[in-house]
Amino acid sequence: MENKATNTQIIAEHLAKRFDIRNTDFSKADSREYLCDNLIPSDIFVIAGNGAVLETNRGKLFDLSSMSLNCILGQNDPWVNASIQAYIASGRPSFHSTRVGSEIYYEVAELIAKVSGIQNPVVNHRQCNGSDVTELAILAAYQHNDKDRELLVSFRGSYYGQNLTSFIASDLQTQNRFLLTEEPSIYFLDAPDNFLPGSSENLSSNDIKTLDELRTIASKAFAVIIEPIQMSNMVNVCNPSFLKELKTICEKFDIQLIFDDIQTGFGWLGTFSSASFFDVYPNLLAVSKALTAGYGPLSSLVMDKRYKDLPMSTVLKTNGADLRSLVAARAVIERLRGVPKEYIPSDLSTDLRHELEVGLFFSFKNKVEILEQCVQTLKQQCASRLGNIRGCGLIRCVEVIDNHGHPDPETCKKIQEQLLQSGVLVRSVKHGLLFKIPIVITDQELHEAFGIVSSVIRRFS
Repeated sequence: MENKATNTQIIAEHLAKRFDIRNTDFSKADSREYLCDNLIPSDIFVIAGNGAVLETNRGKLFDLSSMSLNCILGQNDPWVNASIQAYIASGRPSFHSTRVGSEIYYEVAELIAKVSGIQNPVVNHRQCNGSDVTELAILAAYQHNDKDRELLVSFRGSYYGQNLTSFIASDLQTQNRFLLTEEPSIYFLDAPDNFLPGSSENLSSNDIKTLDELRTIASKAFAVIIEPIQMSNMVNVCNPSFLKELKTICEKFDIQLIFDDIQTGFGWLGTFSSASFFDVYPNLLAVSKALTAGYGPLSSLVMDKRYKDLPMSTVLKTNGADLRSLVAARAVIERLRGVPKEYIPSDLSTDLRHELEVGLFFSFKNKVEILEQCVQTLKQQCASRLGNIRGCGLIRCVEVIDNHGHPDPETCKKIQEQLLQSGVLVRSVKHGLLFKIPIVITDQELHEAFGIVSSVIRRFS
């Protein structure tokens, strides 16, 4: 029998020159005629990537947005790259139906379940990104609604993705509900007040009012869906006390509690889930994106075992999971919490070997402290243009204000565009600059990147 794994290695070695950076075809830089105009609005052409830095035709580009939430490990992580290469060259299946299982399929489900913090967990793999898994969470909650409740509770400022169910549940997607012929059974509560980590966990009057309002409609609700940190609402962080009381109400009235953890799970908070970070555990936890660190489409719904009997038409979802994405997910988990020593080559550099052994979470606290120093220094240097700082972990949002201290979304957008031209990639949301820092960024890179950010913002002062 022909050894296709060996053939793969031979072909890969032969094709290496095709992907050699030195052979970059810069004539492709302007070949955008087959793309929608809004996809790549700049003339920056990416050549390569290493950690938090991209090489482009314009020089270095610091990625402080983590490519809109995917790349917790930045670019070309050696452990994830090697794991995928080894799997592909092994002759293991690249695809199989959900009607049969495999070692990696079962193993990754177990890993995700155990690191999620959910009690008595089961996992449904999804070959997709975030929107479909939030939809599945809502469907799973409704499936176990035996009291004929029709109301789904969400929050102002929420964003759950880009399919019809996500449009319905998202306050920020109301303009995309045009296919509906009647009002959906959705009830929006006020967003919780932003919580500053380290401050008092006493509930604000607004949070108390919101929870009281939930109690008045609780008998009609089958589920509450919430982002513990609303990224698209200026990184609005829930008070842990609010989440605990929300959980208490849901338990009392038999309401299913759903956490959308797609933008905050798997590394951004120094934990594998926002549930573990806040020490509040929902019935259903939707995770995605950073789960594979940008190496492929994979989402997982982690839930209590009582939801295990989902309808087959819902569970199957094509093939359930791309196997190479599952390999990436296992590698990401190992990279964050530590790799078993027997799999680490002995001839690696001492620093990398140690980092692989202890995991990136080992130095997470120190990384956050340096990020906080950079952000606070930035605010001091640009006080006339920057307002409040929001966020926790490796996530921050800095408000851009005008000369009167009012929100200034127009200038915020201009600053974001000028930062891109100056070599720093960030996101903007409303009147805030949003930073999501790859966990692999070096201290030097962090200081250098924020030096550029400060220089650009001062031009607008």
